[in-house]
Amino acid sequence: NYVKIGNNLGQYRATTTNTAPPANFIGEEIRSAVALAGAVTLTTATAATVTSVALTPGNWSISFIGSVNGAVTGTAFAFGVATTTNSTTGWVDGDNDIGTPTGPTSNTDQSVSMPGWRVSIASNTTYYLTSICTFSAGTLKAYGRISAVRVG
Repeated sequence: NYVKIGNNLGQYRATTTNTAPPANFIGEEIRSAVALAGAVTLTTATAATVTSVALTPGNWSISFIGSVNGAVTGTAFAFGVATTTNSTTGWVDGDNDIGTPTGPTSNTDQSVSMPGWRVSIASNTTYYLTSICTFSAGTLKAYGRISAVRVG
């Protein structure tokens, strides 16, 4: 039995194998990652797309991990989920973007992450993991992962 229904409850049996849910089923996951080796070089105060996911209509939970690597004289870096490539269009502070007031000052990595952010879409839509940083000297690269899980 895969569905059990009773008074005020419904239970659904999960798979007991290592197969992923197919397209258009709850639990479907779409993800894209860029490793440090493929990191995007950033220009100060200019949004840059790190990677993206193309989603089909439905309800999705989007999350990301964004990292920067380098040594800069800087004041801030941020990552967020945008609806336009190389842009912060669609960013909502405290909802689908996160930043920090400092950048790496030695050749190190710094990371931020965002837990699930729910979106309901009616037509095919691409969501972009973007980064924007402010620095006056040095080189900074961005990399990370964006994931979307179908929740409805």
